[in-house]
Amino acid sequence: MKSPLGRIAGALVASFLVIGCRTEPVTWQVPLHDVILLNDTLSWSNLIPDTLWSQGEEGLVLEVNTTGNWIDPEALVPNLDTAWTESFTLPFIGGPIPISPGTPLWQDTENISLDLPSTGLRRARLGGGELSMSISSSVAGPLTLRYTLEGASFPPQVNQGSNEIVVQLNEETATVSLDLTGVVLDLTGEEGTDWSRLFTRWEVLVSNSASESVGVMGDDMLSLAVALTGLEVAQVEGRFDTQELSTTDATAVMDLESLQGLQVGWTELELALALENTTGLDLMGKIHSLERIDTLAEGLEILPLTGPAMAQDVFLSRALVSGSGDMGSWSIQPTTAAVGFTSDDGNLAEFMASIPDALSWNIGVEVNPLGDVSGGHDRIDLTQLPSLNVALRAPLEVSSARAVFLDTLELNPPDWVDFSGELDLAIDNGFPVGARLQMRLVELPEPWGVLPIGEDWWVFPEVIVAGAVGSPLAPSLTEVSLSFIQPHFETLRNGAKLELRVELESTGSTARFAAAQSMAIQGHLQGNAILSVQ
Repeated sequence: MKSPLGRIAGALVASFLVIGCRTEPVTWQVPLHDVILLNDTLSWSNLIPDTLWSQGEEGLVLEVNTTGNWIDPEALVPNLDTAWTESFTLPFIGGPIPISPGTPLWQDTENISLDLPSTGLRRARLGGGELSMSISSSVAGPLTLRYTLEGASFPPQVNQGSNEIVVQLNEETATVSLDLTGVVLDLTGEEGTDWSRLFTRWEVLVSNSASESVGVMGDDMLSLAVALTGLEVAQVEGRFDTQELSTTDATAVMDLESLQGLQVGWTELELALALENTTGLDLMGKIHSLERIDTLAEGLEILPLTGPAMAQDVFLSRALVSGSGDMGSWSIQPTTAAVGFTSDDGNLAEFMASIPDALSWNIGVEVNPLGDVSGGHDRIDLTQLPSLNVALRAPLEVSSARAVFLDTLELNPPDWVDFSGELDLAIDNGFPVGARLQMRLVELPEPWGVLPIGEDWWVFPEVIVAGAVGSPLAPSLTEVSLSFIQPHFETLRNGAKLELRVELESTGSTARFAAAQSMAIQGHLQGNAILSVQ
């Protein structure tokens, strides 16, 4: 038995034999029955990523985790950027006085104090930043500047591993910049007992490359400008005084955009906030607020979480930050504490009535509430800051379901045939609730617009789908015929797509879902194929 398209092709061949050499177009219709146009299945895997649900005795369970920082790194270690300028003159007048190659002209040291309130640092390893120097000289000859960051440790790939920076000055000015990534700064000052002080040493001499002595005048001057900029601190060691900090942060609820229209009546809700301390500091945390944020047509809507666990002091002892060598290879054993909420306390049920667009929080923290118990050897890896994990576990019992399945199909009708007739839909619904099916053509190519057949000709009538019935549930079958005319067919052929939107209905009572439940939608064409031969 020939297929419908096979019968059309046969009719086309027969027509060629009949029309012979006629030049005007000939159009005729051929009956077309049960040709599949669409075949689509919608399930929970379309709506919820597999990593966010599990199948248990209570049915489908939603499990959501999101993590963010709860301490601002700059609150612990403020910006270390600093800059200074020195100008030097010779202790004589007149001249020129010949100075032989290799002879020092100026020597000095400098202690640079870093402004770090409530903090005293012994050393800091940099994750980025730049040392830049600009040198100007009025001496009529080549000079060499040797500038040393005393006690600093340079990795082999930075300045060949040396903490002495050598600059040749063959003209009036010279500049140099050096990437400080991986450099460990000693901040104990000249005596090795200070806090947050960078000790530097410099020397300017007549360059050994000079072919003869250089004449130096008593009024010759040299100016040196040094700047440490863009410093990114990776690890630090030092003393952190008792102080109170506050951090506000927010995180979007990722991978759940399709669920954010789902209105639910959760049962046995559990919301756990896990605080993790990765610093070598004792911390006393307090959650001042946890808010859900939703974007509505009229603006943002913010709902705070309430419950007895809010604003309680949570003590986290210091993490074990160990390692005696490179600061970048420190190992960390964090400490944790948890704050829990259930649907029996506060407004958690209202707070999680749907999936929020984002969560925000404000957390207060007291640093070292027990004082300096390490003797000034607190350690912090600023690349691994204390974190707040928000974990939600909820059996998916939907009471007011606005869950929406959305799928867009790309159909490709052949370009040698048109169609006019009906689209017969057969919908097998395995969900325990009914639904509304809406179909429309999207991504319409030009010049399609308003046609005499109606202003919204690309939108098909809504179809009401019955829910599954029985125990165990048996899929319901809904059958309906929709008008499917030549503009629909031609628009799909020219690149339009068919969008299916299935909105689960509100039941007024809970309905338990399972991961395997789905809805299968098939569409068959019934009508006439329109053929045209020139």
